[in-house]
Amino acid sequence: MIYQLDKIFLENRFQQDLNDVATELVGLFSLRHAREVAHLDNPLLRWLDFRLRYVDPIPRKVVYSDKFPKRLPVSARKALKNLERLICHGKDINCYQGKGLIKHHDVSGAKRQFRTDFLWADWNILHFHLSDEPIPRGEFFSQPADWILFCIVGGDAVAFVDVLPHPKGDGFADPDLLHTVARSWPRYFDQFRVKGIHADTPLSAQRIHQARKGGVAQFFSIGKSAYIGPGMGITSASTALKTTLALDRARDHVRSLAELVCLEGSQFQSETLASSVQNPEFSLCMTIQGLAVFEAVSSRAFLLPTSRPEIPLSFLTELRELLMPDWVLHFIKTIEPLKVATSVFQAPA
Repeated sequence: MIYQLDKIFLENRFQQDLNDVATELVGLFSLRHAREVAHLDNPLLRWLDFRLRYVDPIPRKVVYSDKFPKRLPVSARKALKNLERLICHGKDINCYQGKGLIKHHDVSGAKRQFRTDFLWADWNILHFHLSDEPIPRGEFFSQPADWILFCIVGGDAVAFVDVLPHPKGDGFADPDLLHTVARSWPRYFDQFRVKGIHADTPLSAQRIHQARKGGVAQFFSIGKSAYIGPGMGITSASTALKTTLALDRARDHVRSLAELVCLEGSQFQSETLASSVQNPEFSLCMTIQGLAVFEAVSSRAFLLPTSRPEIPLSFLTELRELLMPDWVLHFIKTIEPLKVATSVFQAPA
């Protein structure tokens, strides 16, 4: 060893870099981030709420609940078929999610009801506008529609739960949506059953909606069984618990990454030594190839590995997926010049 890296210093540097990358991504995607609540103003929390709600554009099959087939107006039926086609071909369907994805919801906002999509956070159900009108030039989102598709997005499938007239307020807390999921996909739903707890009186949509806004955790009862929401639920701050858990994982992954960079004999060490760098300067940054550990003296980037369906996620691949999945790269390459490394090394998975 020619040099000795300070692991604590490097970890702190990477943690700050993580915030800086998230800040840049929040800006690049024009996400609303008012920072009106001090303990919720973390840019990484804002980015992850958007990233986890964004449907990765990959081919998926469509499965229907017992609510289908349904009699729908011609325009809604046409839009539903178009959405199914886009899903099966792996096209981007996020333009049909509604402007809450970017412009209205904000984890750092003063108004609790706009800190996340409560339906997604609590029950893992997204909703899409069934609009058959062309998206206006220069706009990302489709026109609002009179009919809404409610669905659950999985790794290789999208489950169509129901199509309903566009609800308001507590209409997005209609317990019938969850009953439909439980009937149609019992094996999926059973994993959320809470053993040892007896069912309580079924909650109304209004009570569920008010509890979400107040950040009150709640069980859902079906028959004699109690369940947690498939979305993991709402925190006391009325944000999505799954977003907070993802933030914690990202922080843990960065800590592990700092340890790996400091590990004697690691690729980071050996390649840097081979370049005769005596005092390396490592950081975590975005490059045109993806999220990477960048060494400034040699101008080399150690690219974090991409995920592959046949291989379980490592901490390196999940960190990349949380920050810079392929659809993020495709977007930012068109609008933002990024750092280009003279050499790129694939960090070990």
